[in-house]
Amino acid sequence: MRSHRAALLATATLVALFFAPVLLRGHVLFPHDNSVEVGRLVPPSGEYVSNRTFTDQSCCYVPELNRHLNGDHAAWLSTWNPCVGLGRPSPHTFGFTKAFWLTHVLSWTTSDPFRLYTLLAAATVALTALFGLGLLRELGLSPAACFFGAAGLATGVFLTYWLSFVMFAATVCWAAALAWGIAAWCRRPSLGHGLLVALATHSLAMTGYPQQIVHHAYLLAAFSALCAWRSAAAPRRLGGALRRGLGLAGVGALGLLSTAPVAWDLALDASRSARFAYEREYFLENLPDLADATVLGRFATQLYDAFWWGNPISPRTGFEFVAVSLTPAYAALALASLGVGRRRGLWLAAAGVAALATAWPALYGFGVDHLGWDVSRFLPLASAWLPLFVLAALAADRLLEKPPGWRHPLPWLTLVPLALLLAGQGPAADPARTAVAVVLALGAAAFCATGRPALLLALAAATPFLYGQRLLLARPVASIHVRSELVDALRERTADGSRYAVLGRPSIPPNEEGLLDLRSVHTFDSLAPRAYQELVARLSRSGAINQGRIFSALDDEARLADDAFGYTGVATIVAERAPTVPGFEVLGRAGQRTLWARTDGAPTAAQLVLAAAGGEADAPAALAGPLGGHARLPLEVELRRDDLRRFRTTPDGRETLLFVSEQHHPHWRARAGDRELPTCVVNGFYLGVRLPPGTESVELRFRPAALWSWVPQLAFALAGLAWGAGALQRRRRSSASAAMAPKAAP
Repeated sequence: MRSHRAALLATATLVALFFAPVLLRGHVLFPHDNSVEVGRLVPPSGEYVSNRTFTDQSCCYVPELNRHLNGDHAAWLSTWNPCVGLGRPSPHTFGFTKAFWLTHVLSWTTSDPFRLYTLLAAATVALTALFGLGLLRELGLSPAACFFGAAGLATGVFLTYWLSFVMFAATVCWAAALAWGIAAWCRRPSLGHGLLVALATHSLAMTGYPQQIVHHAYLLAAFSALCAWRSAAAPRRLGGALRRGLGLAGVGALGLLSTAPVAWDLALDASRSARFAYEREYFLENLPDLADATVLGRFATQLYDAFWWGNPISPRTGFEFVAVSLTPAYAALALASLGVGRRRGLWLAAAGVAALATAWPALYGFGVDHLGWDVSRFLPLASAWLPLFVLAALAADRLLEKPPGWRHPLPWLTLVPLALLLAGQGPAADPARTAVAVVLALGAAAFCATGRPALLLALAAATPFLYGQRLLLARPVASIHVRSELVDALRERTADGSRYAVLGRPSIPPNEEGLLDLRSVHTFDSLAPRAYQELVARLSRSGAINQGRIFSALDDEARLADDAFGYTGVATIVAERAPTVPGFEVLGRAGQRTLWARTDGAPTAAQLVLAAAGGEADAPAALAGPLGGHARLPLEVELRRDDLRRFRTTPDGRETLLFVSEQHHPHWRARAGDRELPTCVVNGFYLGVRLPPGTESVELRFRPAALWSWVPQLAFALAGLAWGAGALQRRRRSSASAAMAPKAAP
C-alpha cells in the first residue's frame, strides 16, 4: 500500500464489505423481533439472534425516529410526542432527530425508521473509518499503518457491539474527526480545517453519549494544547502556540454555538427534571469488581478476545460483556506500543487513566465528585478505545519502518497475553475460536518481528470479519412485529386522542407507543420532569422507578377511583383481570390481556367555568374534586396534531379555563385570534389557558428553540460549498500554472 489514496480506497472497500450482508439482503439492525413487546406469542426463531439487553433501541431510538418520519407534526421536525407520558417534548440528542444534519439528510432516502436507524449506524461506522484515517495520516503515519488503525477503530468490537446504542459509536466517530481537525488546524489554519473542527464539535455534542463526551473532552483539550505547541515555531514559540490555540478555540466555540437551539431546550428540560440527584454509589456500581479473581479473569479475557466464552451478542452466553475488546492482533500492537512508536505519551496517558479509573473505584469516585464524571454512568475503560487504536497504529508504523527481528524480545512479549489466557482460562469454549486467536496472535508477533506490510494488511482485513461482523444484530424488516391484536385494539381506542394505562403486569414497553402510534400515560424518560414523577406517585404506589425515569404500569386498583386519575384522559385499561372499582366495563380480550373502558368518559380537553376567576393570566390553576364535577361549556376540537391544537370554544361573558390533559411546558404558545395568551399550569402538571370573556377559538402550538436547528445546518452547508468552490478554484489555478510552466530542454 504505497499511498494514502490507496489506504482510503481499501478502507472504503472494507467497510462496504463489512455491511454488505446486511444492506444487500435488505436487512436492518434491530435487536429482537418485537413479538414480546406487542403481546404476540411467537415461537423464537433460531435464524436471527434476539438480545433484549438492547431494548432501548426498540423502545426509544426507533420510536423517536418514527415520530420524525411519520408523526403528524406541523413543523419540519417532531417537537412534541403525544404518545407517552401525557405528552412530552421530543428529544433532540443522540442523533435520533432531524435537528442533526446527518439524520436529516438520511431521512430524505426513507420513511422507514428501522432502515433509517440502520443507515445512521452504517454511516457512523464509515465516517469513523474516514476520520480515523485522516487523524492517523495527520499524525504522519504510513498508508498501511493508517489503514490498520482506521479499520480496527471503526469495525472493532466496541463499536459493532454497541451499534444498537449508536451514540457510543458516534462519540468515537466525532472525537476522531475533532482530533483530526485539531491537528490539521494547528499545522495550517484554513477555512477547510476550521470547518472540520466546527462541524465535528457540533456533531459530537449533538450525537455523543454525555459521559463519554466528558471523558473525551479532557483528551481533546490536552491534544489541542500539544498540537498548538508543536506547530509553533521558535523563537516565539509561546506566542505562536497561543495564537493557534485561540484560533482553534474560536472555531470550536462556533461549533458549540451552533448547537444552541437544542442545548437551550435541553437545559430547560434538565432544570425541570430530577435527573442530577444521583448519589456517588450509583456511578460506582457500574465498575466491575476486579478484586474478585473470577471477575478479573473474565474481564481480562474479554479485553483480549471477545469470543473466548462464546459470542457475546448472544443472550445465552451467560456473562456480562464490557465490549472493550481489542482482539488478538490489535492487542498485540497496542502492547508493542509500550516499546516502540513516536509521540505516544498523550495516548498512553489517556489509556492508562481510563484503565486505572476502571480498576480503582477511588479514582473513579474522585472523577464523579470533581471532574464532571457524574453526567451519566459509563465504564471509564471505554474512553480508551480511540487512544488504544492510535497506539496500535503508531506501533505498526514504527515496526514497518524498523522491524526488530525475532531476536528482539518484543515479538515474544506480544504472545504473553495468549500464553496467560491458555494457562489460566484454558482453551476457548469453541475450539475454532482458540485457533483463530492463536493464528492472529502468531501473525501479529510475526509482523512485530519482520515488519512485513502484507502481514499487517492481512490482520487488518481479517479481524473485522472474524469479530466485529459477527456482532451485528440484523434481521429482515418483515420479521419485526409492529401489529398484534392488542396493538390494533388500542390503536382504535386511542385514535380520538384518549389514552390507555396498564394495570398490573407491564405490557407494551413505555415509549414504544411512538412506533405503534398509540397513546398512554406511561413513559421511559431520562429527563422525566419532577411534576410528572409527582403525578404518577398519586396514580401508583411505586410511582416512577429507576431514578424516576420509568413508569410502565399502575399497581393499585383503588387509585383508579382517585380524582387525580380522572384528569389523565385514560379511557382504556389493559389488565389481566377486572378492576375492583366501579366505573369500568369490559370491552373484550385482546391477545393475553383484557381491555376495560371507563363508563363516565375521559375528556382530553374541556372548557371550564372557574368558580374563582381573576388574577394573573399565567398563574397556576387548581381544580379540586373530579374533572366531571366542574361546570363545562361546549368545546369542539377542530384540529389535533402532535404539535398543533385548535379548539372552537364557547364565547362567554366570564373568564373560562381551557384545560388540556397534557403536560404543561413553557414552550407551549396559545393564541386567540390575533392575541397571544399565556399558558398556565393546572393542578401542578397539566396545560391550561385562561380565556378572556368572549373568546371564540384558541390555537396551541409547541414552539421549542430546536425549530431553529435548520439555521446551523444551512450555515454548515453554505460554508462547505464555499470551501469546495475555493478548493476547486485553487486546483484550477495550480493546473493552469503547471501548464504554463516552461518545459525542460531535452
